[in-house]
Parts: sequence; structure tokens; C-alpha cells
Amino acid sequence: MKKNLISLAVVILMVIPTVVLAQDVKGDGFHKELKERIKAYREQQKQDTQAFRQTLKEKYKEPAMKEMEAYRQKKRSENIAFRDQVHQERMSILKDKLAGIDKLTDEQKNEIISIAEQKYNEHVAYRDEKHKEDVAFVKSIRDNDQMQREEKRNAIKEYRESRKQENQQYREGIKDQIKALKQKYKDQINQDT
Repeated sequence: MKKNLISLAVVILMVIPTVVLAQDVKGDGFHKELKERIKAYREQQKQDTQAFRQTLKEKYKEPAMKEMEAYRQKKRSENIAFRDQVHQERMSILKDKLAGIDKLTDEQKNEIISIAEQKYNEHVAYRDEKHKEDVAFVKSIRDNDQMQREEKRNAIKEYRESRKQENQQYREGIKDQIKALKQKYKDQINQDT
């Protein structure tokens, strides 16, 4: 669940600054509404997971683990669909905003749109790769009969902490790239005027 939230946060951090490249045409209403939708979506996911875990308490370990895995896959698919929908909405807003900026050429506008799509696709690939790594690591720990339950928990906790730091560095890199892109277009606009 934390990984899904981290991935969603990375997507948000990636796309929002790209949208900010353009002047605000529709106002802050879209962003406020989107922020509320994301918050409500996360809260609903959290409640669903808590309710699902309650249903597993009465079951034996093996069937419960299989059900939990199926549930995680279902939630992952839902999260991916939600993030894709948010991305499409943001791209639509970005295109609308760029259409209203006369200082940028069509070539520059298309480049911004292309970069936003490219960055989103890079992030999706990054997220999928990290998800596969996470699943493989947790499975290897879970299947390790040499470790005690507490050792397994600690190993997973340490792994998640290292992953958290890695994701933070990734997000910082994205922010730096977006800052450089913003500055590039600001400089071009200032040269043209």
C-alpha cells in the first residue's frame, strides 16, 4: 500500500510541475479538485484494505496469503488505471494551457507535450521495474525458512527504508529536470521579447 502511495506521489510530482510550465487558464479549481479526488481515492483504498484484512483474520495462513496476493493485484490494477486517468486529465489541461500561450511556438508547445509524455512513460517503466523487484524481494524473504518471523519483518522494513530513499532520489532528479526545462523555456521566451 505504501508503495502504491509513493508511486502515486511520484506521478503527481512529475506531472504537476510540467503543467505549471504554462500559464493558468482554468484557475486553481482543477488542481484543488484533483487534490481532493486523489485524497479521497487514497482514503477509500486504505479503508478497503483494512476491511479486506479483517475478512482474512479467520482464515488459515495459506488461503489467506493467496487471497491477499489476488487483492494486491486487483488494487495495483485499480491504482494504475486511476493514475493513467489523472495523467490524461493533466495532459488535457496542459494542452489547453499551452494553446493559450502566444509566446511559445507550436514546435515548443509540442516539445513540452512530448517531454511530459516521455517523462510519464519513463516513470511508469521505473515504477513497474521497482514493483517487480519489490515483489521478488518480499517473496524471497517470505520463502526463506531459515529466518524467524521477526527477522523477516526487519529485513522487509530495512528494504522498504532503502527503497524509500531511492525513490526520494529519483523524485529529486525529476524535480531538477523539470526546473531545467522550465528555465529553458523562460529563457527562450525572454530572448524572444
